Amino acid sequence: MLKVLAILIPALYISAIWFQSSYSIDEIISFLTSRIDRVVLIEEPTLPVILLGTLFELLHLIEFGILFFLMTLSLQLFGLSWKRAFPIAILTAAGYSVIDEWHQLHVPGRSASWVDLVKDWAGIVLVWYLMKRYDRNKKKRRRPEWSRKIGRRA
Repeated sequence: MLKVLAILIPALYISAIWFQSSYSIDEIISFLTSRIDRVVLIEEPTLPVILLGTLFELLHLIEFGILFFLMTLSLQLFGLSWKRAFPIAILTAAGYSVIDEWHQLHVPGRSASWVDLVKDWAGIVLVWYLMKRYDRNKKKRRRPEWSRKIGRRA
């Protein structure tokens, strides 16, 4: 069951990225604003619109970083070590970012650029660095002296 989830969760996440990429930014903004009780008329850039645009740009970092994280955990559940899971997950997430940008070329109202790819890859590298750092810190941690003495016979 766990291995089924290890395949299903990244696959569903990839599907969510594809679904989100299938709509233009205008359609996404109108969907988001229709869920709010007020109507936002965008004639000139206002602070909320600028913040929303910044959020959309940060989503490149976040969504592909999460994809890399999910892929790494999924591969580990299949018995791969960190050293073997990282390159496969990096290549998978980076490869899918290329596919996603190509897909956006064919969606009216969407665009693709090398800058977007760099943001996608930066998110992957950032999460890789954080996971690597966490793993390294985990290895450096030692049990406190008092906890090592528990269970020993004097």
